[in-house]
Amino acid sequence: MLLDPNVYEAATALTTPRSKELLKRLQELRADGDPDADLAEPAATWGGRSERRYLPAEKLANVRAEDRAAALERLRALGGAERGLESICPSCTSRSFVPLDQTSSSPQCPGCGAPSTYQSGGAPTAVHYRLDSFTDRAGDNGLLPHLLVIAELRRRKPRSHFSPAPTSPSKTAPRRRRTSSVSGTGRSSPGK
Repeated sequence: MLLDPNVYEAATALTTPRSKELLKRLQELRADGDPDADLAEPAATWGGRSERRYLPAEKLANVRAEDRAAALERLRALGGAERGLESICPSCTSRSFVPLDQTSSSPQCPGCGAPSTYQSGGAPTAVHYRLDSFTDRAGDNGLLPHLLVIAELRRRKPRSHFSPAPTSPSKTAPRRRRTSSVSGTGRSSPGK
């Protein structure tokens, strides 16, 4: 999946940023003198994750314009993302991702229940893409680059086996004493 052209880039663009990233950006704004950056202190205590990020194809960064839709559709076909529409509530102004299979001709705001509309900005309604929660969490935890490397190594050597997480030695396995050569003496000494 990640080895397909632009799929990795699409997945990283759709990955929801961590609260640490929010805090970092607010602190940068404060350093630049932005008056809205006074929110940086409460941001340290907010914690948790924000709603999953969703984007239309035209806002996908780091992918050529003509390849964006194909990359997102490939990611969706592989089960890593879903299509939907953005709903904006005129009452509470909240924005929501509505999966395509849950859309209706008269949407309601999931927050306040008021009648809502799908975002169009005067143009045809744009289809948005959102990672499934598993892929989003994998991206959030920094696992996608590791999976990309494992996929490439397995492509080159199909009979290889890799673990995306470090393994610790068994407590019952006997420890072996390693030796290393001491430079210039030809003798061995205990390794570290």
